[in-house]
Amino acid sequence: MESTEQWFGTNSVHSKSTIFSVLKNFVTLQPIKFWVLSYVLSMIIELFFGSNSILIDSVNLILFPFAVILIGTLANQFIMSARFFYILLYPTYRNLTNSQSIMFLLVVNVLKFIFFIIVWKYTFVLGVIGLVLSIYNAKKMSR
Repeated sequence: MESTEQWFGTNSVHSKSTIFSVLKNFVTLQPIKFWVLSYVLSMIIELFFGSNSILIDSVNLILFPFAVILIGTLANQFIMSARFFYILLYPTYRNLTNSQSIMFLLVVNVLKFIFFIIVWKYTFVLGVIGLVLSIYNAKKMSR
């Protein structure tokens, strides 16, 4: 017996998420500029602060953008409650403050760079968590 129930909105389209749609949503979660800047920063950090282990450095190099996505997701939790933590953690090169002080902006960006060097050292763990989060978000978008 067929249901006469009508579907509206997102329920009106019943499409199964294919691997292609999940992959497309996965890549488009962030703009191309994000991916390029993340990998360039990862290469710079690896060049100057890499360890002696080629395997760990390679994994860190590949997974660094996903660790940055995880840190950005965590930073969004501080946007209203602790604005300075948001400014310090959120992965952007743009000015997130209303301050016009060059010295303040320089200090914040140096602290942010040091923080992302530390993140890069633990990317083999944080990157996997960020990758799982990105896959989850891509699957959620393709439903």
